Amino acid sequence: MSKNQNRQLQENVQVIGIWGMGGIGKTTIAKALFSQLFPQYDAVCFLANVREESKKLGLISLCDKLLSELLKDEHCKYNIAAAGSTFIMRRLSNKKVLIVLDDVDSSDQLDVLCREQCNYVGPDSKVIITTRNRHLLTGRVDKIYEVKIWNFAKSLELFCLHAFKERHPKKGYEDLSERAVKYAGGVPLALKVLGSNLHCRSTEFWDCELSKLINCPNERIQNVLEVSYDGLDNLQKKIFLDIAFFFKGEDKDDVIRILDACGFYATSGVKVLEDKALITISYAGTIQMHDLIQEMGLNIVRGGSEDPGKRSRLRDIEEVSDVLENKKGSDVVEGIKLDLSQIEDLHLNADTFNLMSNLRILR
Repeated sequence: MSKNQNRQLQENVQVIGIWGMGGIGKTTIAKALFSQLFPQYDAVCFLANVREESKKLGLISLCDKLLSELLKDEHCKYNIAAAGSTFIMRRLSNKKVLIVLDDVDSSDQLDVLCREQCNYVGPDSKVIITTRNRHLLTGRVDKIYEVKIWNFAKSLELFCLHAFKERHPKKGYEDLSERAVKYAGGVPLALKVLGSNLHCRSTEFWDCELSKLINCPNERIQNVLEVSYDGLDNLQKKIFLDIAFFFKGEDKDDVIRILDACGFYATSGVKVLEDKALITISYAGTIQMHDLIQEMGLNIVRGGSEDPGKRSRLRDIEEVSDVLENKKGSDVVEGIKLDLSQIEDLHLNADTFNLMSNLRILR
């Protein structure tokens, strides 16, 4: 088959990207599309959790799995050196295929699992990719669908289906349900987890658990969100934590200037955070961050030490007051946010900041 024919086949493949923050429902949408569309195709494959599976199996083994499902051949092996083999091309070129690549997090995964296969499959084939990283999709897909947070009415219904097994709150649980839904902030995973945890519990239990979430976030929700943070480099992590602690709602250009002064190369760093759905930039040019993602950032720093004076960032008014008044700071502290209007009487000594030799932000 000529290069021109290969190119024509690739142009006949529609590639769709589904992008959004962790827990927002990308996989659920992909599964629904797959269930709806698969009868229309000659060969189908849903590769779940590509990020984790590629680590466990390796990309070549994962590609073997993909080809095995498409070709209905359990012994199919993919040889990169012979990627253009007539055998593979002939078997795929007459098939209209549907492929879903779920939770992709690297360009290598797309190159091996998507680009190579698109060269060989038949006309009108479709590839659906879910990812937290919009940059991976740019220039590689025909359309990017952004999954956004749910509105309150839709969120309440989903929460109630898990908390009460019906679409509306039970009598006496109306206000508590509203608190839970507001905490979840329109993120389906959080709504499902909270609803399931509170199912068949008393109102006293609900009130206690919802109050606990303020200082002790749900571990399952946090673990899902932290995947995006773990994929950042060290400077990007610092930028993310600085925004979570100090700069949410602030003008993007002002924040970049401050972070550049810290040597963080913030122009590219902020863009990466936006591409990975950890922040958004408003029409007014301010940096916004979902409350659950901000909470995840605060929790990461809190988990660094039980002693506030040995944490990289401080913003809790009581912890800041204690650290400053009792000179408990250390060289670990990089930033402090302090609202003096919330403190009636703050006594500081001239040497209060002496031990904080790495302090770079004081708001």
